[in-house]
Amino acid sequence: MLKEDIEVSVCCLTYNHKNYIRQAIDSFINQNTNFNYEVVIHDDCSNDGTIDILKEYEQKYPNIIKVIYEEKNLYSQGIKMEPMVFKQCKGKYIALCEGDDYWCDENKLQIQYDFMKKNVDYSLVCHDAKLYYEDKKVYKKRNSSYKKSCDCSVEDFILKHGVGGGLPTCSMFFKKQCVEPLPDFFYESSVGDLPLTLYLGLQGKCYYINKVMGVYRVNTPGSWTMKINNQTEEQIIKTQDGFNSLMKNFNEYSNKKYDKEVQMYLLKNDFDLALCLKRFEYLKNEKFKVLYKNSNFKFKLKLFLIRNFSTLFLFLKKVKNARKK
Repeated sequence: MLKEDIEVSVCCLTYNHKNYIRQAIDSFINQNTNFNYEVVIHDDCSNDGTIDILKEYEQKYPNIIKVIYEEKNLYSQGIKMEPMVFKQCKGKYIALCEGDDYWCDENKLQIQYDFMKKNVDYSLVCHDAKLYYEDKKVYKKRNSSYKKSCDCSVEDFILKHGVGGGLPTCSMFFKKQCVEPLPDFFYESSVGDLPLTLYLGLQGKCYYINKVMGVYRVNTPGSWTMKINNQTEEQIIKTQDGFNSLMKNFNEYSNKKYDKEVQMYLLKNDFDLALCLKRFEYLKNEKFKVLYKNSNFKFKLKLFLIRNFSTLFLFLKKVKNARKK
């Protein structure tokens, strides 16, 4: 397969995904396409047997699969892996999927490729995904902010991140030229998907396909979701501070084009942190009134209960969490 023949590069980051990587790779190589694509996998020095599986697939599909093996773990050193992997990609487009996620539609790549070819002013096309809770072994529908196929905006990426508006990483399909190079705020962020999404939103239009074509695995050992669910108070504060710094850096980079949305994000993050730490007196601060005015009925009810009947709110939350188990 010649370099110029490759239209799409599937980019997969993996670390200790022995129990999941086969499903991910199988979902890559089983794609139905009328174009050539490659699969570029970056292994961050796995020590659980993942490497043996990667070598097996690399030997079986030498013309499709290319694996980058690290001798030392880069994540623990705070090194961003995406940029170095993107440089190894030969395709005009890049499709992302981490090693513990997978695709559930064999036409996923073709659908996204066709859209991008027909709509040259778009930098990113994504789609819906369902959630698979590894600890409970159940699938759940993702609470997406989009109910139909439509354009999505940087404003959405800022305000709806974390409440369904955040795009599943396994759904992202974008032009390689848009990430050559990546901005400083990407490297300074503790996460990779949100700053990448924000940057792509500045490079062109973005489109959401209301079709489930991927599976995002939740609560796998060592995953972001597992870490978030088991944080200490100090770690929770550090995580929120990291997201705040990202947004502030993005705000400066974009010359404050989305300053209104960024300020609302920071306020909402402040609210969520106080709520998580049960600092209910702080939530009575007048500055949160703007959140009340710009929120739906469900959030208004929550805020009303917190500010006036915090004991009742905690009881209802405890009952709700008990029903989920």
